[in-house]
Amino acid sequence: MTLKRGQTLHFFYLVEKFLHDFIQKDAKFVVVFFKDAGNLYIKSPGLQALRTTLIQHLEKNTDVTIRTEFSNCLSPEWEIFLTECYPFYLIVLEKGLTPHQTDFLHIFILHALQKKINIVLPLGLESDVLRIYGFCASSSYLHQAYFAKHKKQLHALHDRIIDYCQKSQETEILLYDHMKLNLEDLQKEIHETLSLLQNLWPEVADIRCIVCAVSCSVTLKFYEKMLLDAQDYENLNTNTENDSTQDLKEIPTLCEVADLCRMHCLSVIFLQQLPLSQRAKSRVITCVWDRKLTPFLEMLMKNRFFILKQLKVKDDWKVDFGGLPDLTDNMLWKNIAYYYEVEYTRGTNLEMGDTLMQEYVKLWDIIVTLSEIDNVGEAIPVRITSRPFLTQKGLSRGSKQEIRQSELIPLKSELVVDFAGDVLSKLSFLNSDDMALLDLSRREFDDCRHWRSFKPLSDEFERTKCISSGKQTNIKKHFQHSHLRIVSCL
Repeated sequence: MTLKRGQTLHFFYLVEKFLHDFIQKDAKFVVVFFKDAGNLYIKSPGLQALRTTLIQHLEKNTDVTIRTEFSNCLSPEWEIFLTECYPFYLIVLEKGLTPHQTDFLHIFILHALQKKINIVLPLGLESDVLRIYGFCASSSYLHQAYFAKHKKQLHALHDRIIDYCQKSQETEILLYDHMKLNLEDLQKEIHETLSLLQNLWPEVADIRCIVCAVSCSVTLKFYEKMLLDAQDYENLNTNTENDSTQDLKEIPTLCEVADLCRMHCLSVIFLQQLPLSQRAKSRVITCVWDRKLTPFLEMLMKNRFFILKQLKVKDDWKVDFGGLPDLTDNMLWKNIAYYYEVEYTRGTNLEMGDTLMQEYVKLWDIIVTLSEIDNVGEAIPVRITSRPFLTQKGLSRGSKQEIRQSELIPLKSELVVDFAGDVLSKLSFLNSDDMALLDLSRREFDDCRHWRSFKPLSDEFERTKCISSGKQTNIKKHFQHSHLRIVSCL
């Protein structure tokens, strides 16, 4: 499995691996999710849904202690928490995805340092059997003086960030021209659909099937309504010339959206039934979704976020949250789309087996029932339209970009010759005058730093004078977590 957008399993593996290293060393730590930090992802529905999924996974499926009740680092509740817990370190990244996120993190770091709490950067953390090593910024009088001097400006900047996030919480989203999605109506529909689904599945239900069934059925219902509204608007303005108006012929039809939902539904069944070893052997699809499908995909992700948010407060339904880390797999979805777009037309038959077919038909029938739409088709055939959903990434039409053949750098070594023998004669090596070798020889490398990350190779780093005592202190400190309290903030 790879760390690709829309493929969440490996991301959750990396998070759990990171936390497991602390648990193995008997560290006492808390993972904190600020409410205001979640609002910073409003413009990114995919990351917003992923953050919500991570919170629920840590709550439902692990023993990790998390706190989600704090608004921000300047709230009175956070001040009380620091007074009671008094962590030695806060592990926090110093750079966000957007300028507002970066400012939010900088305020948080400065606030912690002036509270005499050290900051550890998550990038570059290394560990051995006993300790974890990382880059540490120690609190000093300078930080306290700086925060006290600029306290009003920092509070004002924080207020502007929060105000921006609140104003960014739109009540409507424009998907296509004259196709607006009302988020309040969407949340109401999701709430009603969840109640209907609970009546159909009163016993323990898999979280992946719930999210797929509700998101697809609500999407189909709202998309049909928006298409009808857009058609009515176009009929009223038939005689009006407006070049900026998007042609309805370019917008995906209801049948095309139903095809995408069917293939997404099939990918969810594959997630449930296929072993990970078999999924890992799937081909890597370099194609991307067509740009005209982006609003529809964002609508699905927005639905996913609202579904998880409402399930969190719904305590009268037994839901199996074990599948949260593997909630979606965009690579698998694109694999299915590629098959029906390219290989199916060539006569290649996809043999799913009776179990997969029965589960897929059952899930699609639930989606049709919840959507209350009769003209979206049956579960079979999976694809009934012919519009291409995938496009080549970064290559323009008619591009003749040459792909260089992989070759080895020649190296004389008796050990290699004895070990490889005649195999070397069958391998392809670069010539001494090849441009790749010439370019490599012109590069300047620092022998004291790692060639890729540029991190110092030695454990002895430059020493700086400590402001408070005037003594020398090491920039990179090790901290043994069995005796420390740590807060990791996301």
